[in-house]
Amino acid sequence: MPGNRPLLIRKDGHRVPISESGAPLHDTLGNITGVVLVFRDQSKVIEAKRVEEVLQRSLQTSDDLVRAIPSGLFIYQYQPPDRLVLISGNPEAARITDIVMPELKCLFMSGYTATVIARQGFLPEGINFLQKPFMKKDLALKLHRILAE
Repeated sequence: MPGNRPLLIRKDGHRVPISESGAPLHDTLGNITGVVLVFRDQSKVIEAKRVEEVLQRSLQTSDDLVRAIPSGLFIYQYQPPDRLVLISGNPEAARITDIVMPELKCLFMSGYTATVIARQGFLPEGINFLQKPFMKKDLALKLHRILAE
């Protein structure tokens, strides 16, 4: 909490961060006869900002981790009812999936169906895809087909 933030100290000693505003009350001659003070409890606003800052730091940290992974990694977010949105990836994933490397054999795996992923434009025609969950036998057959191409 910033040092210059006004605090309201309750009778029980509890300190409440506030924002305040005031306006003078005038009589008919224009003399100030009083003031209206409005106090707003800022506890929830301050806590929400703190949580947002912590979340931003954790997102930056997770992005750093994603970028540092030596394997290709794309992170998708599910948006109901059937949309996948690419929210992050790392340079290695971009390098691996780049069209300039057509000789690279890739197998994409997801818990979502190929139809859902293709509908969102993330699974181009002809890409090797295996839907999770799968059995070891299915993975072996798929890899054998891909490597035999």
